Amino acid sequence: MIDDGSDSHEHVSGNVEWQDPPFRRIFITGATGFLGRRIAALLVGRGVEVHASRHRSQAPALGGVTWHSLDLENENSIEEVIETVGADALIHLAWNLDADYQTSSENQAWVGRSLALAGAFVQSGGRSILMAGSCAEYDWSTVPLTEESPCRPSTPYGAAKLALYREVQGLSDDGVTLVWPRLFFLFGEGERPERVIPRIIRDVAAGRSIDWIDADLRRDYLHADEATEAMVHLLCTRAVGAVNVASGAAPTVREIARVVANALDKQEPAMRAPASPASGPREIRADVGRLRRLGWVPSRTVEQALARLSRAGMTDQWSRRDQL
Repeated sequence: MIDDGSDSHEHVSGNVEWQDPPFRRIFITGATGFLGRRIAALLVGRGVEVHASRHRSQAPALGGVTWHSLDLENENSIEEVIETVGADALIHLAWNLDADYQTSSENQAWVGRSLALAGAFVQSGGRSILMAGSCAEYDWSTVPLTEESPCRPSTPYGAAKLALYREVQGLSDDGVTLVWPRLFFLFGEGERPERVIPRIIRDVAAGRSIDWIDADLRRDYLHADEATEAMVHLLCTRAVGAVNVASGAAPTVREIARVVANALDKQEPAMRAPASPASGPREIRADVGRLRRLGWVPSRTVEQALARLSRAGMTDQWSRRDQL
């Protein structure tokens, strides 16, 4: 059954813990990426039999994961791999997230590929699906954004994600449980170096002023490790429908730089107005009430995660293909 975001199926108090994995075998697409590697490792650690896809990328060294060559542009390849694996849960993270992913014409093609994957999975007998959604599906003029906020995406990426969500909701007629985590702004080890958080850390560490982004811009950040835990929690407690996966806090760029400076024992950087005004609204922040009612809370604050990341230093050891 597909949930409309209401509270009718939710746990209303306390943290919900799952002791034994409710699935014997899970298939993951996008497992070579920023979130996918984390999710695969977490599930293996919980005793789940994990199978994952790769296409052009080399399979990373992740113990306990069985890798399958899969071409998501080829429906025969999809059907063959899905039938071979025989998973009872599907986590679909793969998408085109190149530098131009927000405006790429590839977004619409990924809707079709994702629908073919979901259809093959259901045809094989699978009944539990997690697909990564995005805060880009929303109309960003509302603060904070709840799961009931208007969805009026302003980019082809957001429009494609929303179109996919609306299509896969029809799988409820086949008795499928779908959970759709709407990811906000994630950061962490392995993030692409040109992204906001890595750039701030490098600038603060080098003693440079920050003049490429508005100091008062607010975004709802969450460390990728926490996002991973939240997504696995939602799948394994059989949550349904759209759920915001975020911190519920939206620090300014200035506040982020201050946390980084304190963590590195550096001077707080000078903030200068960028030459070009920022695109998008001044603030994007999630209401995470539904996520909390479904039993998940982060183990640390955004500031704590950011400080630890700053002290550890940024690495680029993982490719990042599936953040939102």
